[in-house]
Amino acid sequence: MKSADPRALLDALLSGAELAFPPETTGKARTLAQAEEPPAAEVASLPEPLALAVLESQIRQRRSALAEALAESGSKPLAKAAKRALYQLRSLGLELPERRADRPPQPQPAPETREEFPFLLSPVTGTGERALLAARPRRGGGLEVLQIVFDDEQGIRELSAAEVGRGALRKLLKEIRSKDGQHHLEVSAAEAREALGAAWAKNLASRTPLPKEAEEDLRHLGVQPNERALALPLPEEGDAGLALEGHQLHGQPELTSWLPPEKQLRVLSQRLEEVTASPLQLTPEQKEEQLFQKVRATAEEFFTPEAKRLYAGRLWAMASYFERTGRPGPGAIARAEARRLFHLSPGISRFSEFLFEKVLILARRARAGQAMPGMGERLEEPRPAPKERRSPGGLIIP
Repeated sequence: MKSADPRALLDALLSGAELAFPPETTGKARTLAQAEEPPAAEVASLPEPLALAVLESQIRQRRSALAEALAESGSKPLAKAAKRALYQLRSLGLELPERRADRPPQPQPAPETREEFPFLLSPVTGTGERALLAARPRRGGGLEVLQIVFDDEQGIRELSAAEVGRGALRKLLKEIRSKDGQHHLEVSAAEAREALGAAWAKNLASRTPLPKEAEEDLRHLGVQPNERALALPLPEEGDAGLALEGHQLHGQPELTSWLPPEKQLRVLSQRLEEVTASPLQLTPEQKEEQLFQKVRATAEEFFTPEAKRLYAGRLWAMASYFERTGRPGPGAIARAEARRLFHLSPGISRFSEFLFEKVLILARRARAGQAMPGMGERLEEPRPAPKERRSPGGLIIP
C-alpha cells in the first residue's frame, strides 16, 4: 500500500500493514511514528510520504518539537508541511513560541558610540580628605553622577548621587577640573577603585559605617575593601638625602594650608605664649631659640608611629599628584618622606618639623598685620641651624 494521504499512511504504519517501501525503511518509519520525540534528522531521511506520516503522528500527540525543527528544513515540501502542522497545533490550543521566520525583520540599531567620562580625584587636604567624582550610565538613558568624600582616618563619609544630562555633566567637569587653583586629577577606573578600596578598609578599621546605600553603589563600581593598598614600600637608597628637603613640600600650593590638628595647635600656641611672656631677661637670639625648641618638642610629641603612618599615606598620594601635574622633584621628595615615615625612620623629619614651624611663621605675620599667604605663596625659609660658639681655646660653648 502506498498512499499520498499522511493520515492513512500513519494508520497503516501503526496497524502493522504491509507498505510498498523496503522493509528496513518501513520498520524505521514505524518506530519513529511511535516515538514521543523522533529526531528531525532521521525523519527527514525517510521518503517524503513516510516523513509526512511521522509528522502527522506528532500532531496527534499534540507535540510541536518535530514540526518546529522541520520548519527550518532544506526540503521545501517538508518545511511547508511542518509550518502547516504548527498552524494546526496552534488551532488545537497548543501555545507555541513565535517562529523567527514569522517575525517581521527588526531594524538593527546603529553601533552606539559610547562616551567615556573620567573619574576625577581631588588632591589631599591637610585633614586627609579627598573627593572623587564618577559618572555612570543609567538604565533607560541619562547619567548618574556620584560624588564620594572620604578621608584617611574614618574612610568613606559621604556619597551623593544625582541624575544629570550629558551636556550638564560636561559643564560640571569643566568647572571642577580647576577649582580654586587645585586641579582634580583624571584617573582610571582601576585607580579610583584602589583609592576607594583603601578608604573602605579605613571604615572597617575605624568601625565607621558607610553612608546609607553606599555599599551597593561601591560594588556597582567594582570596589572592594582593600587593606593592602594602605601599605607602602620600604625606603630606598637616597631617601634620607631627599627627606632633608622635606620642608620644601610646604611651599607647594596644595600643602600651603596643611597645619597640625586643632588640639596640637592649642598646645603649641600656649607654649609659644609662655616663651613670649616670660619674665626672664632673654636676648632675642635666646628667645628665638626657645621658640623653636617648643616647636620641635610639640612636633616630636605629635608624630607618634600612628601619626607618621597617617602622614605617610597623605604624602604618598600627593607624590602621585605632583608627578602627574608636572612636578617630578616634589614628587620624589614626597615619596622618599612617605616611605621613611611609614617605616618609622628614627627622629623628626624636616617635613614634620616644618608643619609646626609654619604655625610660628603665620602667627608672626598676624601680629605684624601682614596678610596670610595666598595659595602657593612661598613661606619664609626655615630658620638656619644655630652657629656654633667657641671659646678662645676652641671648645664649643652651649
